[in-house]
Amino acid sequence: MNVFRPEWVAAIYVVATLGFLALAAWSDVAIRVIPDCACIGVAVAGLAHRAMAGVEAAVVSLGVALVVFALLVVAHARGVIGGGDVKLAAAALLGFSPPGAVRFLMAVALVGGGVAMVHLVLRRVPPRWLMLPAGGMIIRRVMAAEAWRIRRRGSLPYGVAIAGGGAWVVLTGFGG
Repeated sequence: MNVFRPEWVAAIYVVATLGFLALAAWSDVAIRVIPDCACIGVAVAGLAHRAMAGVEAAVVSLGVALVVFALLVVAHARGVIGGGDVKLAAAALLGFSPPGAVRFLMAVALVGGGVAMVHLVLRRVPPRWLMLPAGGMIIRRVMAAEAWRIRRRGSLPYGVAIAGGGAWVVLTGFGG
């Protein structure tokens, strides 16, 4: 009996990728840092998934990821995007075919626009509406910190957009 059937490998890829993307998004909202372990996990899962389609598929995905990584490094150098976001986007691209990579980048742009719109709307909300009562629950603390960042026009947690775009492509099966 072959334990490594394609459907099991695909299921493991989906679960692992979604878990690491969720970790990256949560960490980006909570502390504005995307952990290296999340990027490495997404990259390893993606490369393993693409390797199941053949070595050529993995090499093509690696090439696409490197090109986008180089472009995003330039954007990072100009202060447009954070370094963690660059790592996470390149890592996610390792799991997608070229058409899947295009879908991923479009999904990231759409989710990023949604994140930006939420931040713009919340900047207009009276501060007392954004404050949650202090408590021991971690979600309350994270939301209070995010409300503070929004009021002070802090940076967007773009890791959320990258994770959302990646999750959409992985869940819809459009990643190739």
